[in-house]
Amino acid sequence: METWKHIRLSEEEEAKIVHIVDPEDDTSTGHDHAQQYLVCKLWTEDNFNVRAFKSTMLNLWKTRNGMEIMDLDKNLFSIRLYSTRDRDLILKGSPWTFDKHVLIIEPLPPSSQPSEIDLHECTFWVGVYDLPIGFRSETVAKNLGANIGSFMDWDNTDEA
Repeated sequence: METWKHIRLSEEEEAKIVHIVDPEDDTSTGHDHAQQYLVCKLWTEDNFNVRAFKSTMLNLWKTRNGMEIMDLDKNLFSIRLYSTRDRDLILKGSPWTFDKHVLIIEPLPPSSQPSEIDLHECTFWVGVYDLPIGFRSETVAKNLGANIGSFMDWDNTDEA
């Protein structure tokens, strides 16, 4: 190791060095409008009009900074957005559907392949109405949630 200490690159050699930046480090881009990617899968065996799907989703999401939907595979798409705000609004609005079929959407980290993302689960809000007063508790909500999937949250307000 001692012999390598004294070796220096020439200016020409230094100019050819490529600095690789971690794509997950937002500070490396120098601005807030780094591209954001989502991956989504439309769960259907039926044929559907891909052009109509893209057009419908573009109209529904109405992003401020634009977006692109790209075909990846059968029923699998990537969505390129240009702001974190737009990405978060789409994710917050889930679950989405098209032609009565669920569209599962997940963030796509820059260092991941779309095929690596699990698109087999989706969060749904389930409303249970007209429960007897004695059963309106978080414990009962957790038990019900555990029986139909996994429990995430509950709302204890009464809407008659």
